[in-house]
Amino acid sequence: MKTNNLSEQEKPNWHLRPFLICYSVALILALTFFTDYRDPIWKAVDEAFFRLLNGTLTTEGLWTTLVAWTNTRIFDTIWGIVMGLLCVWVFISPRYGAFKDRFARISAAAFGVVTTIVVAKLAFRGFERLSPGRYFDDFINLNEILPHINAKVGSSSSFPGDHGIASVMLVLCFTVFFRTSPHLVLIALPIAIVNSLPRLIAGGHWFSDIAVGGGAIGLIVYPLLMGTPYLALMRKTTSYITDCLLEPVLKKSSWFKKLH
Repeated sequence: MKTNNLSEQEKPNWHLRPFLICYSVALILALTFFTDYRDPIWKAVDEAFFRLLNGTLTTEGLWTTLVAWTNTRIFDTIWGIVMGLLCVWVFISPRYGAFKDRFARISAAAFGVVTTIVVAKLAFRGFERLSPGRYFDDFINLNEILPHINAKVGSSSSFPGDHGIASVMLVLCFTVFFRTSPHLVLIALPIAIVNSLPRLIAGGHWFSDIAVGGGAIGLIVYPLLMGTPYLALMRKTTSYITDCLLEPVLKKSSWFKKLH
């Protein structure tokens, strides 16, 4: 009978092929961005993409108001909660496998997303790149239309972008760790798009910030998730937490029993 768990015989081997393929593509993306080829390849694409999206805004209307609100810190907090609730839903639902397995996979996904964002921020700290909202003067500025909302429409360090990395990593982790439940990826995908798209429309990020920044970083991280003993190590860690901490404390709880 088909199950949402991977086989218990899954071996924590290293797999070289994902590294070779993904790192080659990531290198190509990096070369197109960090060399003299950036302007010939990305400048026209970035500008056209921004003009197309930013041009959908008008001086009034529901769409403009919605985009403005989705470029605020309040929305960032709400959407972070939405992504967290998706993980909690999988964590508490027995349909996605045994409790220890769900715990390991959700922990692996959460740790992967957070660690990637932190490492990327440290790696590109001080890397300056003006976003469209700082680069152009002639664009539809949400803060001129709806000044009371105080939307974020520009950045002096737009690359690679937290939103793009978080979105790519959310979809990537659900693809890797819950590949026998593809509907979870279909749920994570629109969450990721809504997390990234408003910044592209308002002027907070260029298309290449996500395509190259989030894409290349995703390609670097994917083999680490897929081709290493990462999940096996997370299983050992979460199993220890469950056996030594959770079960002794919560073993009499009816709620904890429902999780299994």
